[in-house]
Amino acid sequence: MEGSGMLERAVLHGDLTHIPAELERSRVQIFLCADPVESERERRALRNRVYPKLREYCRQVHGLEFQVVDTYDGIQYEEYYSPRVQKIRKQLLGGCLDQSVGPCFVALIGEEYGQFSLPWEIDGEEFEKILVAAHENRINTKALEKWYLRDENGVPPVYHLPEKDEGLPYSSTTVTTARTGNL
Repeated sequence: MEGSGMLERAVLHGDLTHIPAELERSRVQIFLCADPVESERERRALRNRVYPKLREYCRQVHGLEFQVVDTYDGIQYEEYYSPRVQKIRKQLLGGCLDQSVGPCFVALIGEEYGQFSLPWEIDGEEFEKILVAAHENRINTKALEKWYLRDENGVPPVYHLPEKDEGLPYSSTTVTTARTGNL
């Protein structure tokens, strides 16, 4: 098969016969991205009705293992947006990108925004530019400076949120207080 574009199209249409040996992998590994609260019923239906059929199809027709990574399955609501879980989620997504022979990402998009979450880690140079821009626009940066800790161990240095037990105030009251500048 000529060109990687044609190969990608073939794989997305289920034709796995032309995968070069050096690219051959043994599984389809899907990262499921969905709001954990709004999509609970849909995720359950996928888990109970769809995934078993896809597992059987992949195994019988292509000799592949089928896996789904649902990072909200089995964790407590309080942990959904924690920095530690965000970091793990990012690593798992990278694993799906690297390991899957075919599609590797599925997003369930609903009508609700869900809860936003701050990035667990920000490049040091980018973070400092954010602070400069905020100061130039007279925006209070006390919350950012308190919540994000500089980590010199990385190259380049980064700023990251501490774990919940390390002192990051996760309450909505604290966020409101930080917005008003009374932090």
